[in-house]
Amino acid sequence: MKTIESLMARARHWQLLILMLAPMLAAGRIQADLMGPGQNFGQLSDAISRIMLVSLPGWVLMYVWIWVLARVCNASLPPALRRKERFLNIGMPFAIAYVIVAAWAFPKVLMTAEGSYLMAPLIIAHLTATVLLFYSAIFAARSVASLGHDRMAGFGRSFLFFLGILYFFVGIWFIQPRLNAAFEESQP
Repeated sequence: MKTIESLMARARHWQLLILMLAPMLAAGRIQADLMGPGQNFGQLSDAISRIMLVSLPGWVLMYVWIWVLARVCNASLPPALRRKERFLNIGMPFAIAYVIVAAWAFPKVLMTAEGSYLMAPLIIAHLTATVLLFYSAIFAARSVASLGHDRMAGFGRSFLFFLGILYFFVGIWFIQPRLNAAFEESQP
């Protein structure tokens, strides 16, 4: 994790944006090619599976970015302001694993009758991953907003960072430079 953390914390905002967006744009191109008129149900299910698997690296990278952002910024805070990362370190791997499994399972469960028995566990996993992702985004936003201050940021100071994390296309331009600075500060 230290190597990934170091790479993500040193990367520039434009580099991360390109790495996150490229798979998603490629999936959009595949969608235009695969989902034309006259597709039968099986072909449509296969097309959706391919689209989700092609866009998967972008989503995983976004989740890892949130995790690294939370960990590095929390570690850069004064010791009195640091929060325990136990729930974060359990939640983000679960959310990342869920995204990987969901990219494979969703088209099979939603588009076929054979996967209907998986619907309830998948819904529970989806809701759990969503809650854990929001917790991680709030944790990261509060950590970023608290950098350079003598107390933990409240709702008002961290809300814009939270929105920047959720809408990473815009937020990464403002948040990643803070992550770069926090990482450089923490290095000996």
